[in-house]
Amino acid sequence: MYYYILHNELNNERYNKTLVDLHSLINNLGLSGKFYQLSPYSELQNIINKINITSNDTVCIVGDDSLFTNTINLILKSDLEPIICYLPIINNNVLSKLFDIPKNIEKSVLILSKRKIKLLTTAKLDNEYFFINNISFSPTGCNLLIDNKYNIEYNNENLEKIIILNSTHPDFDIHVDNKKYFNILFLYSKKELLSKKIKIDSILKAQKISITTTTNQQQKLTIDNSLQINAPVSITKGKEIKIIVGKNPIF
Repeated sequence: MYYYILHNELNNERYNKTLVDLHSLINNLGLSGKFYQLSPYSELQNIINKINITSNDTVCIVGDDSLFTNTINLILKSDLEPIICYLPIINNNVLSKLFDIPKNIEKSVLILSKRKIKLLTTAKLDNEYFFINNISFSPTGCNLLIDNKYNIEYNNENLEKIIILNSTHPDFDIHVDNKKYFNILFLYSKKELLSKKIKIDSILKAQKISITTTTNQQQKLTIDNSLQINAPVSITKGKEIKIIVGKNPIF
């Protein structure tokens, strides 16, 4: 069975033609299933609870990275194991590049029909949240414990961001061993005349990472560029998920 979860922004009339094309392609390729359209009055959690998902079912997330991340978190916390497909219609689609699924409804539905499936190891945060690709945060007021061995606290004012990669990121030419390690990137600002550039100064590998705060202020962490949570957290490798991918996924 195919279950399609549609972003609430797709209620906007400017997406009418896209949705007509989506339904037509799905019917023509024999991918018909049940559609669940999110709205300001419907909750994603209620939809996930309503669907009787099995390991043979395919959940198609139609929208953007934010909907994908939130849906994956609810599915994994419910111990469900469906096949996952991402149909990226709305902007902010780093994850679609990871899966090699273009923001083109005809091409993405064709990828769905071919059902090339690859396993991806998620990252787990204290059994409460999961992420696919990255978690990022400002280093101010943060302490990192690496593999229960190395304690790192950063006070360098030029250190702009720390990014922990669970899988290879389309914007960084760095291979990540998704099944074994996390790669920790330290991004520094490099001021040159009137311009301000960001450069990766150092990279560490780790199997477990704990992030704690060194101040009384809340420290926000961003999961896959969309979902925000608060430190402290402990990050380890999580469950494997089955993802439908294009010809050249980068994980």
